[in-house]
Amino acid sequence: MSDTFSIAVRIADELERQRLVALFDIMAPQLQHHWVVTAPADAAVVIIEGDFPGSQDFLAACKQLAGAVPVLLGHTNPLQAEWFLQRPVRVQTTVALLNHLGQYLQTRQSTPAPVDAPADSGAGTPYGRLRRMFDHLQAQPAYYRFDTAAGWPLYYDSVRDRVLLRQEQARSSQPSQTVQQIVECFAQRQLSAIAVERFKSVSNDPHFALFTRDALIWIWCLNDNSTDQPMSQDGYQLTRWPTLTSLPHTATHLKLCQYMSSHLATQQTIAADTQLPAATVRNFCNACEALGLVTIKAVVQEHNPAQRQRQLGG
Repeated sequence: MSDTFSIAVRIADELERQRLVALFDIMAPQLQHHWVVTAPADAAVVIIEGDFPGSQDFLAACKQLAGAVPVLLGHTNPLQAEWFLQRPVRVQTTVALLNHLGQYLQTRQSTPAPVDAPADSGAGTPYGRLRRMFDHLQAQPAYYRFDTAAGWPLYYDSVRDRVLLRQEQARSSQPSQTVQQIVECFAQRQLSAIAVERFKSVSNDPHFALFTRDALIWIWCLNDNSTDQPMSQDGYQLTRWPTLTSLPHTATHLKLCQYMSSHLATQQTIAADTQLPAATVRNFCNACEALGLVTIKAVVQEHNPAQRQRQLGG
């Protein structure tokens, strides 16, 4: 426990507050950091009820904290608060939350090492390079701002692997250009570490959208309408399915998953065998490659469609 952090509890029921404070002592052997209970004005973390007396709501209370990290306490999280502690309070849930908060707070006390581009940043599709870029940044926990040549910013929280992007860029009609601009920013070291307070202030801006890194790359790949990207001549085979519980998908994507799980085939062959548009197949393959879901190998081109149809059971 090399770091000590302060925490406060602002809830109406004094007995419940005392029980929660006592719980911190019980949990101490399981915590990665030392936590000291203090007044809200001096705390790095403040646990708040949504209807705490004197505050209109949880969000209003957050604005009074002067940089402290707010944690919503309640039975549910209707506000989608970034940090949430569910009632009834459980030991293991609270331990996990405080350990995560400790890692989060450590980034405010350290200066990140200089960021160097990964050695293979020039290989693969722009989406694959974007994935490797984020993987590289995760090894240097901090909060980053990218200023692209197009004049719009992107924010990345490498601690929790989340991306903040302006709404109009998230809905870009040219996602391949958007991705390329971010990759170029990284290659030219046009990024800077920012304070956690800056990231949190942007996350409250309604003009910005919050994504997981995987969801952002997935959406961009699937909606790429560029016409200058050729079909790859390499063979693609799915090694594991996308996390469809958290990634948007259609019946078409399920069909492609089923086919690519059992076939190593070029994009052209996949399109022919599934009778899907070439651009749909290309974008899906790019999305799976960017998320590390496929094996890509050179294949011998099929010159006998009838023979392949027999092999497929047609």
